Amino acid sequence: MDNISEMITLCRDSRHSSDWLKTAAEDMATKSRSYTTQVGNIFIFMTAILDPESNVSSSLRASAQETIWRKPELYS
Repeated sequence: MDNISEMITLCRDSRHSSDWLKTAAEDMATKSRSYTTQVGNIFIFMTAILDPESNVSSSLRASAQETIWRKPELYS
């Protein structure tokens, strides 16, 4: 994923890229950041639930469990 993000950033910031490529790269960068955040949150949630010995606070663990309980379709 890091290589993809780097390529998107290069296209977006390049002086030699055309406007349509810069616009597409900007859209892709936004989606990439969103995807990375969502994946990171899922891993944090799963760690909070499955590993009681982790350094995740109990309030975060409770929040993660409540979120998954309310919207299980997001995590299946």
